[in-house]
Amino acid sequence: METASRVLVDDRTYNVVSVRNGGMGRVWLLEQAFEEPFDIIYRRRIAVKTFDFVKNQRAIEKELNIWISLDNPYILPLMKIGSLDYRLAAIMPLLEGSLADLLEEKGSLSEVEVSRIIIDIVEGLKYAWSSFGILHLDLKPSNVLIENPSGSRIKIADWGISRLAADHQIKSGFRHVEITNDMLNQRTAYCAGTPLFMAPERFSGNWILAPTADIYSLGLMAIQMNTGILPFHFGKIDPAEEITTGSFFENAKVMLSVRSERFRRFCLDCINPNPMRRINNYSDISTRLRTIAKKG
Repeated sequence: METASRVLVDDRTYNVVSVRNGGMGRVWLLEQAFEEPFDIIYRRRIAVKTFDFVKNQRAIEKELNIWISLDNPYILPLMKIGSLDYRLAAIMPLLEGSLADLLEEKGSLSEVEVSRIIIDIVEGLKYAWSSFGILHLDLKPSNVLIENPSGSRIKIADWGISRLAADHQIKSGFRHVEITNDMLNQRTAYCAGTPLFMAPERFSGNWILAPTADIYSLGLMAIQMNTGILPFHFGKIDPAEEITTGSFFENAKVMLSVRSERFRRFCLDCINPNPMRRINNYSDISTRLRTIAKKG
């Protein structure tokens, strides 16, 4: 699909800096084309998400209205529900990058650094769950944005849209997903989340919406941030098989064998294939990780 060099955001013209494709649409990084007075919403540089491949516009608007109501230092604010070239769009502030960018640059982070980042993410998740009963359901490094290159301040992005697909998954009795090479490379998100970060129970047609689904994703992110890789035998065993059989859990045990016992236990307690055996509340995560973070 050819991308225009300029687009219209509501009634203002912006130059297209770059466009990133995703499973639910596209994210446009834009810069204002003309000198105009400062506006708290229509800033010089903004990020705008469009939903090119999603037909249920009303359902998207409902989810975006929930996102726009979230007010927490660790959640990326949705500034406005508007339009980009007359398509429904979510208008957001443009931040420096994401945890995915940070990992690409550094390769891996220390246990202390990972713990501090996860603690911040947990604050945003706990607020959304306790205040609105909302889960994220698509947690991954590319959906955790950072305000500066050091990664010292994070904001969770992309709320709500994955929940729509998850609801559809349950209603349609979804039982299996074919994991493509694009998904493995994390370039394309599966409609109900990104398969490699999805809890095993989400691959069935019968699972309970609970924090344990997001906590599983947090555990996988912690492993990836600390070791630089995910606990799958890429190219040797189908990741779908490792997820559904739970063999990834044994892989993680080996990968974390040289880490501190506290960090190792935290990660494993998050990603247990049985959701009943996982950490099941955000306060427990914060308590555990603050002990690790204090070492720094």
